[in-house]
Amino acid sequence: MVLTSTGCGSSDSASENATIYLFSSGSTSLNVGNGTLTRSAVNAACVSGGAPTACTHKTAAFMSFSSSDQISGFATQLSLPSGTVVGPTGTLIADSWTALLQGTLKATPITAGAFPVSATYYPTASNADGSYNSSYDCTGWTGTGFVGMGDGTQTNHLAIYGATASCNGKTILCLCY
Repeated sequence: MVLTSTGCGSSDSASENATIYLFSSGSTSLNVGNGTLTRSAVNAACVSGGAPTACTHKTAAFMSFSSSDQISGFATQLSLPSGTVVGPTGTLIADSWTALLQGTLKATPITAGAFPVSATYYPTASNADGSYNSSYDCTGWTGTGFVGMGDGTQTNHLAIYGATASCNGKTILCLCY
């Protein structure tokens, strides 16, 4: 997994209770099934999309790419802090990363300002628990098939996997801390 550092200094660690932010890749829309999509490319889209200024450690797309690079493993893979999960302006989405994965959200990604109302769905290629869903990953990111989508209007497990869609022109949900 390629991680993108967004802050000053060389430390990738954050305080244990630091806040995790969810935000949109903004106007950066990716063809998630163009055959060349990589973790590095979607992470770069998140950085260019405008991570909140409070993020000084790591930025990554809220997407699974394989069984060794999946949303459910981000706590370890990204060394996520145990603090709250919020939208870009601080609106509480979940009490913790664990609560987010369990589908216990306090606000939807859209009402928290983390995702645009006009987009509603974001690609995750994940099951409802955040594990990789190889049945809905644009056929291994080759451009065919469908991608599993999170639903930005939900406060439950559907926020991670609530629909499927074609693999073209998707706005990415991102996280950072």
